[in-house]
Amino acid sequence: MTVEAAKAILVVGMHRSGTSALAGALSLLGIPLGDRLLKPGPDNPKGYWEHGDIVAVHEQLLAELGSRWDDVRALPEGWLSGEPARRAALAIGAILERDFGSESLWAVKDPRLCRLLPLWLHVLDRMQILPCVLFIARNPSEVSASLHVRNCWAPPFGEVLWLRYVTDALAASKYTPREVVLFDDLLVQPLVVTQIALTRLGVAIPELDDELRSTVESFVSATNRHHRQTATLKVGLNTLGGFRNEVTFVLTGLDIEAKAALVREQLSQFEDATWTLHGTLPVSGTRTGRAAIIDFLLGPDSRMLCGSILFADGGTDAQLRARDFPSRWSLNE
Repeated sequence: MTVEAAKAILVVGMHRSGTSALAGALSLLGIPLGDRLLKPGPDNPKGYWEHGDIVAVHEQLLAELGSRWDDVRALPEGWLSGEPARRAALAIGAILERDFGSESLWAVKDPRLCRLLPLWLHVLDRMQILPCVLFIARNPSEVSASLHVRNCWAPPFGEVLWLRYVTDALAASKYTPREVVLFDDLLVQPLVVTQIALTRLGVAIPELDDELRSTVESFVSATNRHHRQTATLKVGLNTLGGFRNEVTFVLTGLDIEAKAALVREQLSQFEDATWTLHGTLPVSGTRTGRAAIIDFLLGPDSRMLCGSILFADGGTDAQLRARDFPSRWSLNE
């Protein structure tokens, strides 16, 4: 008789990006997160949904590597083959065997997973557990605003840290089954968005009764959102100085046609402007899902995006390219 391998859902995302809301929704849907969860705090009254022992291992490993959760630098070269990583791998394996050994499906959530995914994929492979990554993305400006209130950080630092977490996570999970959830979408339709993501990851969810549906919908509430970049769609926060012969707009998220129409309307004073569609990106219906937009921008195929780049996606405005665009980012720097 063939025994089906257990599956682990790694809930990944930058701090203040909605990882707690997403992990809490998974728990309400019956997916185990362990019994040793951190207690709720003032900045997360509904709970962090983080396994306390796993967080402790993560913090210890980062400290031994000369880093910490708010370090924007890359981890030391070759860290995965070093003694601190070996000890952390043994500790994680012991926790998983103790708390999830009898489970066929479980999940773990910690934003530090963004930095430490290579270690987790190594541990799960050794334990013959199938990994899948459930990534949640939020506007970096909103993330930095939340960190500014909680940690008194200057917004640019929060945005750079967001970039480090996101690029590390996407690079490490490139060849792992992965689905991306947008924070904005989760707040609007938490149950639908979560179910679609799980289905694409091959996770079957049993039929839900009305009471459970109501519980999930009320748990993930837009009223808990305290930082929003904008309440209405706009072109972006980018500043254009001097003259531009060409501007490229990258439209992401939902209702692309409506966003494109509004962009044209806002620039209607430029009577001689011409519009050219460069192409579309596969932002749904695949394992990588909406992560494709960021994969694309970090890759060489995006060199056709010349001149100035503005992002318009219902408030999620971020200039993801360096000032020396179109040179490619190095994820190892």
